[in-house]
Amino acid sequence: MAFEDLREKLAEQWQLTATRFLESPMGAQLAERYENLPPAGQKGVIAGAAALVALALFMLPWSYYSASGEKVEAFEDSRQALQELFQVHRDSGELSASSLSIDQDTLISTIQGQLPTLRLGPEQVKSVQPYDNKAAGKQVPGIPANVNQQGAEVQLAKLNLTQIVDVAHMLVAATPAAKLVGLDVQAAADDPRYFDAIYRVVAFSVPEPPAKPEPAGRSQRGDSGNAPEKGSGGDD
Repeated sequence: MAFEDLREKLAEQWQLTATRFLESPMGAQLAERYENLPPAGQKGVIAGAAALVALALFMLPWSYYSASGEKVEAFEDSRQALQELFQVHRDSGELSASSLSIDQDTLISTIQGQLPTLRLGPEQVKSVQPYDNKAAGKQVPGIPANVNQQGAEVQLAKLNLTQIVDVAHMLVAATPAAKLVGLDVQAAADDPRYFDAIYRVVAFSVPEPPAKPEPAGRSQRGDSGNAPEKGSGGDD
C-alpha cells in the first residue's frame, strides 16, 4: 500500500509540474513548435525525450554503484594496511633483545661461516675485514650521528651475476641486525666476463649511556657510619 501511495503521489506531482510547465510562456512556445513539426519530427522528439529519461534512470543507480565500488576498494586498502601493521607489530614483538643488536666480531664470524655455503672458490674470497661506515665518510641519511655503524667489508673476486645476487641475499639474511649499505661491482681485470665485488654490511647500534656517578653525600654518610666509636672508658 505504501508503494502504491508513493507512486500515486509521484504521478500527481509529475502531472502538476508538467501542467505548470505547459502553462508557462516557455512551455507554450515549445508546445507550439512541437505541433508545427511534421510527424517524423514529433516521433524524433518523443524518442529523444524517452532516451533522456532512460539515461537519467540508468545513471542514477550507476552512480550509486560506482561510488559503492570506490568505497569497497578504499575499505580493502585500509584493511590490507591494518593487517600489515598488525603483522609488523607481531614480528617486532617476537624479536628478542639479542637479535636486535650484534657486535662487529660476531658479524664477521657469521659472514665467514656463511660464505662456504655459497660454494665459492678459495681464490674468489679475498677478505672479510672490519668496516666503520662513519669513519669511511658514508653516513647513512636519516641516521643520527651518535649511532654506531660498525660492520664488515667483504671483498670477492671473479663472480658471475648469479653469485653476486646470491652473496647479497646471504648477507641480508645472515642477521636481522645487519644491513647491506654498499655494493661496488666492476669487471675483473684479467677476465671481463666476471666481476669483482665489495659488499659493505653494517650493524647499527645505539651506544650505552655513561653510568651516573654516585652522589658524594651518600658516600660521606656511609663513611661516617662505618667509623669506629671512641670508647669513654679508655683512660680507666
